[in-house]
Amino acid sequence: MGIEKKKPIGILDGGYEGINIFNSLVNEYPNEQFIYVNDPSNYPYEGQEEEKILEHVKRSVRILVKYNVCLILIVNNSIIEYCSEYLNSLLIPTLKISDVIIDYVNENYEHKNICLMAKQYTIKSYMYQKNFKYSHMNTIQSDKLEKIIFDKKVKTSDSFHITRELIIPMRTKDVDVMVIVDSFLMNLNLEIGEYITCNIIVDPSTIVKEDIKKYIDFSQKTRKRSIIISSLSRNEFKNQVYWLNCKYKYISAPYGQSRKISANY
Repeated sequence: MGIEKKKPIGILDGGYEGINIFNSLVNEYPNEQFIYVNDPSNYPYEGQEEEKILEHVKRSVRILVKYNVCLILIVNNSIIEYCSEYLNSLLIPTLKISDVIIDYVNENYEHKNICLMAKQYTIKSYMYQKNFKYSHMNTIQSDKLEKIIFDKKVKTSDSFHITRELIIPMRTKDVDVMVIVDSFLMNLNLEIGEYITCNIIVDPSTIVKEDIKKYIDFSQKTRKRSIIISSLSRNEFKNQVYWLNCKYKYISAPYGQSRKISANY
């Protein structure tokens, strides 16, 4: 799929599940402009009415449209699950993180024994399991690990203890590859690597960096800085995602104020 360039690349998130993908892309392609939008003030979406979820997502998409993005990379599994019909109706080309991961795993690890690490909701939705071509499937719920990250307890006794508690039951299984579907969980790569028995970890950020080359011509460059647009204040956001190491401009867009955002910055 050829995509017109000299336009920014949009990244759509709900909470922070895909923030490491943004971080990785900005560092890998510093001459490109990425526009990352999330809405942590209204997240998580689980438990909300689907109409309300769709309203939140449409607001975020409108922001990306204002920036005239050439592609929207959807990096949040809840958005993909709840809003698939709406996303498929968009005139702007879209790329779903679930499709990227599923295609990569099926191409490289077909009929292998897979351990899927994901949130409880994602596991229950069966969105990955029903599309993987695997021999045996095991799952690890990552919700406790998310709390470790946001409590700033990475590389502490707590992080190693919780990670061990979740992974040790897998040591009796014959696992060939661990698939991590939320990129920010790779902040615990040291802890995860300490206890898993397989040698292969699928990191969403790594495979997206390569996969996106199929859609974007990176020989065309822009000098505009990448942007994060979130419903939190700048300080609140930086406190939550304290590990980011890429350069970006931050814009706070409290809920209901997306119409005030101008692409002429």
